[in-house]
Amino acid sequence: LDETMRGAKNRLSQALATDEAAGADLAVAIESGLLRALSGDEETWVDVAVVIVRDLATGGEAMATSAGVQFPTAAVGEWAEAGAEGTVGEVLSENTGCDKHDPHAALTC
Repeated sequence: LDETMRGAKNRLSQALATDEAAGADLAVAIESGLLRALSGDEETWVDVAVVIVRDLATGGEAMATSAGVQFPTAAVGEWAEAGAEGTVGEVLSENTGCDKHDPHAALTC
C-alpha cells in the first residue's frame, strides 16, 4: 500500500504543477495498486485505489482507499514472470479480451 500511496502523492504533485491547477478549488489524485494477501495457504491479489483530495485554498488534505477488487492470481503471476512490465490489466486483456484500461468491468460482472 505504501507504494500506491506514494504514487497517488506523485500524481497530485504532477497535477498541481500544471496550468490547469491555477484557479482550481480542489485537486484530486488516484493511483491503483495490487496488494498481496493470504487466504489460508492461497495467495490472493486485490487491486485497491488510493485517492487524495487537497483543498487548494486551505492546504487541507484527505486520503482514502477504494474497496478492493480481487485479481486472478494466474494473471498477476503471468505479469510478474514477464518482468512486471505494463499492467496486469494488459495481461487480462490479452487473456480475456477485456478493456486493458478497465479490467474491473470484466472482473465484477
